[in-house]
Amino acid sequence: MNPIGSFVSPALIFSRKKWKQEVIDDAPAGTLGLCPESGWMTGDLFCNLHIHLKIIKPYLPYLKPYLSLLLDGHVSHKQLEVISLAKENGVLMICFPPHCTHRLQPLDVSYFGPLSTYYNQGITKWLKNNPGRTVTPFQLGKLFSEAYERSATM
Repeated sequence: MNPIGSFVSPALIFSRKKWKQEVIDDAPAGTLGLCPESGWMTGDLFCNLHIHLKIIKPYLPYLKPYLSLLLDGHVSHKQLEVISLAKENGVLMICFPPHCTHRLQPLDVSYFGPLSTYYNQGITKWLKNNPGRTVTPFQLGKLFSEAYERSATM
């Protein structure tokens, strides 16, 4: 999110061995799907995210000259390749000290909190409307999209 309330398309990480595009078919437009086996961010995935930002940046004039990326202190954010890619593409990486993003990261309170609430409400509603079924990765794109649309506002 930027100061005027515009949002970059999201990246969703799924714990899978093989990627299936259908997982993000109903996700917000431009969503990047990533699938490390562990389900966690890695340096390679973070590079993919920077490439995603590089591709969409020309279409987002408000990102000039820099895109600020607020990060926790995870090791995947500190690899030389990631830092070089960020520098080449005008991405200003701002790292918060470890174990304090819940207090210092403004988006945790203003955006990710409501997003998480809306997403959980969507899953609860889906489960009530589909008794005896479980949510699979193929419903997550739509459920996330509905939560994203509700929370991606100023």
